[in-house]
Amino acid sequence: MRFNVNDHVRVRLTDAGRAELIRQHANLVTFAPSLSGTRPFEEDADGWSRHQLWKLMRDLGALCGAGRELPFETEIEIEEEIGGADTRPTRLEPNSTQTRKDNDS
Repeated sequence: MRFNVNDHVRVRLTDAGRAELIRQHANLVTFAPSLSGTRPFEEDADGWSRHQLWKLMRDLGALCGAGRELPFETEIEIEEEIGGADTRPTRLEPNSTQTRKDNDS
């Protein structure tokens, strides 16, 4: 399976991750006051939020490390684009050789 870092993943943020994104957003608003009515992230009813992988790593990667409180849970969902329009979460098991065709249902 190929994955582009510009594609989206879904994660469940921890309190540490939420606090860091809120801190970064508040800092950004000081330079761009027009963003004051926006939110740094949205969570669905199950606590999942959607991010481009590169942006997630840029914003929260420094918090990832052994012995640290992680910014998001370790299981992520990878969204795959099918025909350029449809995106569906896909969960892959560790060491999986699963392909998109295998996962279509």
